[in-house]
Amino acid sequence: MNPKNHFKLSRGDSGQFVRELQGSLLESGANLVVDGKLGRITLGYANRKLKLPETNTSLSHGQIADLGVRIKFGIDLSGHNEGGTKRQINFDKVAKDGVDFVNVKLTEDNGYVNEEAKRQVHEAARVGILCGPYHFPNLSTGYDPKNGPAKDAEGEFEHFIKIKYRAASAGYWTLRSWLDVENGVNAAKTKSEDNYNARWYLRWLQMASKDAARRAGVYSALWAENSYFENADHELLEQLGEYPLWVASYNVGVQPARMPDTWSSYNIWQFNNECMIDGVDGKVDGNWSLEEDLLDD
Repeated sequence: MNPKNHFKLSRGDSGQFVRELQGSLLESGANLVVDGKLGRITLGYANRKLKLPETNTSLSHGQIADLGVRIKFGIDLSGHNEGGTKRQINFDKVAKDGVDFVNVKLTEDNGYVNEEAKRQVHEAARVGILCGPYHFPNLSTGYDPKNGPAKDAEGEFEHFIKIKYRAASAGYWTLRSWLDVENGVNAAKTKSEDNYNARWYLRWLQMASKDAARRAGVYSALWAENSYFENADHELLEQLGEYPLWVASYNVGVQPARMPDTWSSYNIWQFNNECMIDGVDGKVDGNWSLEEDLLDD
């Protein structure tokens, strides 16, 4: 079921997508304030540009694209999406069902490897789907409070990067690398543990950003921030907040309801984990992103 067929911006909506629409209308000559709120004035300019009735109160995904705002839909995949009772993913069907990009889980900790990644990435690229890799860390296995997190973070990065280029050459990785920040040391939930976690994340992100043309990014959610790094030093949180965010917030509407405080904006919004996509057995996570947020540096 192509989620784009159900996406719309309606009067009263707010957020980054509305702000981008207002910016596009402003560039085309509209006299409006870019406040991220879809009200009467913004809708009026959009309706006139699209030659729609003035009484129209919502804009479809296609109409938003006609106004110059390209909102892309993506899914994330791992080795768990095929094998066993699940059939091999049919990427021709996936592309026809409106998927523009895929983030592929490659590795976890220092050992797990998605053995389906090579085929997933090459098949996605064959049908024109953009691809990015992600890594799920395990900070507790190499926890070293005496010497700090650098060595462990570097070890997990080396595992990730080896598998990344074993799966596909650089040209196939058209999107940034992501660190899945849903794990950390929090046995005592102390500030020192949060600092350790933040330094671990930053070391991995620094190395991944040097590897590719685009900065690496952080996949996370408000609950993970509360659990693993909310009490880290302000300087560390500022550094972490400079990296792009792929935020998980499962809610209806057109913007995430729960944003980690470390970030003021997001690059990708994972809006649910129950998307049914033709060509994939079972449910997958669904994501929205502005095209420029996917492809920026």
